[in-house]
Amino acid sequence: MNIAIAIPIYNESESVVDCLDKVNSQIKKLDSYDIDVICINDGSEDNSLDLLEPFKNQITILSSDVNFGLSEVFNSVIQYTKEKNYNYLVIFDADLQYLIEDLETLLLKINESKADILIGSRNFRSKNHFKVLKKYLQIIGSKAISFILGKQIKDATSGYRVYSKRAINNLFTTNSFTYTLETLFQAVEKKLLIFNVELSGFNKTRESRLFKSNFEYLIKSFFVILKSITLYRRKLLFKILLVLSIPGFLLFSRFFITYFSQGYNAGNLQSLIVGTFYLVILFLIYILIFQYISYVKMNTKLMQIEYKAKHKKY
Repeated sequence: MNIAIAIPIYNESESVVDCLDKVNSQIKKLDSYDIDVICINDGSEDNSLDLLEPFKNQITILSSDVNFGLSEVFNSVIQYTKEKNYNYLVIFDADLQYLIEDLETLLLKINESKADILIGSRNFRSKNHFKVLKKYLQIIGSKAISFILGKQIKDATSGYRVYSKRAINNLFTTNSFTYTLETLFQAVEKKLLIFNVELSGFNKTRESRLFKSNFEYLIKSFFVILKSITLYRRKLLFKILLVLSIPGFLLFSRFFITYFSQGYNAGNLQSLIVGTFYLVILFLIYILIFQYISYVKMNTKLMQIEYKAKHKKY
C-alpha cells in the first residue's frame, strides 16, 4: 500500500525538526506500509526551509517563495499524489497538535471501513486546550455542517485526515481560506464515503496563522460554507429560495382572497404590487445564483485540467 504523508509548513521553525523526527520514527514502526513524507513549504519567512535540508534524502520537499495559503497547498499535494499514483494521502500538521502515534489506527480504519475520507476527530469536551468560546464554536460548527450535509461530521475543521485514491482523484478546492470545509461538501456531492475516528488525544499549540481572531475565523468560514452550499448543495439552496418565496405568495393570496370575497380596493392592489415586486427580485437573484454556479463549475473544471501546482519540487 503506497501512502503519502503531506505536512504543510509555514513558519514552523520551532516544531518542524521535532515533527519530522517523530514522523520518521513512527514510519519505521509501520514497516508493512510503503510511506513517503512530503513537506510543502508555503513561502515561509523564517528558516523552516533550511531546517528541512538535513532531511532531503528522507523526504520530498515541495516549495514556493510565496505564501499561497492552505487551499493551494492542498491542491498542490493533490496534484502531486495523483501524478505519483499514491493509494492514500495523509494530511498531518507540522505544529504537532495531532499525535503521529494515531497514524496506524487511521490507516487500519480507512482500509477496514473502505472510506474515501477518514477524519481524525478531536474530542473537545475532554480537553481544556481550547478557550471556552473556541471550543463551543468548533462543536456547534461541526453540528451545523453535519446538518447541512446530512452526514455526521464530528470535527469539520480537523487537519488530520486520510484520503483514498478515489478522493485524491475527485477533490480540488476553489476558495482561498482552507480546504477542510469545502472538501466535505465536494465529497458529499461526489458520493464519497466519509468516516470519523476519534483521536487518542491532541496537544495545545500556537495560535492559528489562518486567522487573527475568532470573529475573522467565523466570517471566513461563513463565506466558505455559503459558497460551498451554492456550488455543491443545490437542492438545499433551492429549498432555501422556496422558503424565502413564501412571503410573496402570501401577499398574492391575500390579494386574491380579499378580491373574491370583498371586491376590489386600493389596499388589496398594494399587496399584489409588493408581492409581485418581491417575487421578481427573488427570481432575478435565483437566476444570478445559478449563472454564478454554472460559471464557477466550468471555471473549476478548466482550472483542474490546466492546473499547475504553485509549489515546485525543491
